[in-house]
Amino acid sequence: MSFRLTVAAAFSAALAAQQPFPQNKLEFGNWWLQPTPIAFPNFLSTGGNQTGDALFKVFPAEVLERVGDHRLSGFKITFEVDPAFVITAGAFVRIEAVQFYRTMLRGPAGAQFESIDLTQPVGPQYGPYFLQVATSGPWEFEVRFHPTQGPFSQRQLLVMPSQVAGRRTGIAMLVRARVGERSQPSTAGMMLTGSFQERHLAPGQPSYSGTVFGATGTVAHFGEVGQPSATAELALGLRFADPVLQLRGSSAGGLTPDPQNFETYLGPGAYATDLGSRGGWLGFYVQDQAHFQVGQMPTHRALPFVTAVNLAGPTTSLAIGSTVVRIDPSAAGLLSLWLDLGQFGLLQTLVAGSAAGFSVDQNGVWAGPPVTFPVDPRLVGLDLWIQALIVDTTLVPVDSTTAVRLTFR
Repeated sequence: MSFRLTVAAAFSAALAAQQPFPQNKLEFGNWWLQPTPIAFPNFLSTGGNQTGDALFKVFPAEVLERVGDHRLSGFKITFEVDPAFVITAGAFVRIEAVQFYRTMLRGPAGAQFESIDLTQPVGPQYGPYFLQVATSGPWEFEVRFHPTQGPFSQRQLLVMPSQVAGRRTGIAMLVRARVGERSQPSTAGMMLTGSFQERHLAPGQPSYSGTVFGATGTVAHFGEVGQPSATAELALGLRFADPVLQLRGSSAGGLTPDPQNFETYLGPGAYATDLGSRGGWLGFYVQDQAHFQVGQMPTHRALPFVTAVNLAGPTTSLAIGSTVVRIDPSAAGLLSLWLDLGQFGLLQTLVAGSAAGFSVDQNGVWAGPPVTFPVDPRLVGLDLWIQALIVDTTLVPVDSTTAVRLTFR
């Protein structure tokens, strides 16, 4: 496993000098990293990267349900310098470009999974980015959109509908390879980094990361023949202007135990779990920088609740206070069920070293204590959708997070 460097690229640090748009995170991956970097499909060949070669990660619809549009405010890339290049006095690295896409269903009926839809790009292409690094990494590079700084394409939010043709649809983040770049001792080639020991459980899919072969336009997925292991997901992340709910839990895998307490357990296994058959714990991670900033007394809290009790999820929207939530009408009576049972309750302000990696990861975050689940066959097959309300000091809802699916197997 690898330890990521705490300093992001200079570009990100410069933009952070003034407040960017809110940067509410969706990681969908564990904190610790795999020790071996991940190459673009032709990077290790003598001819190097070809036009159109890329790596991508899918953020599926079941972790992105939202009322209205998604408003993307930035993204994260975790990369390393090619080990074939020995760094003696720093190195210059080029990240070619990032493009966002919507997703589509691939595979046979009954075994379909969400993947990148190369016919549906969204927004501009971001980059290239030229970075100077002191060591091979891994490095975490944050691009934070800002209303007055940086390239024009990054001075506005990337807005995309939460549904396409009436169907909830995920987002794919694609990182393009630099054409002609290849592994060699004379060049500081760029490779991506994967997260550590991800677990993928039904009804989730076997992997959410994959490869695009530019010469043929074909797509492959981690875990398939010739692809990296599905125990890693690309360490890419999305940032949103609106509140985000993430699940964290023992089913995610990761580094266990982690004596340094950096592991977040935010991987796919925290959403599609085996808590019913294996037991373990589950927690919530809510971020809303518009209503909560580090160094300020929190004026709002996060209140998670159940919105649907089925695999299909919410089907309509419901106004609560001054916000709107996604709901399955048949589950309306469950809005306060787990609150009444004492299972959730108001989430607490997150403190450094608890549930979110480094302290820099914790701006505007609430998290609750882990909920422990003993082995219980009665839980197997239970499907829940959970959303969180952002409430003021009088418990009046003022905003809401994404809704996410939690399954027990």
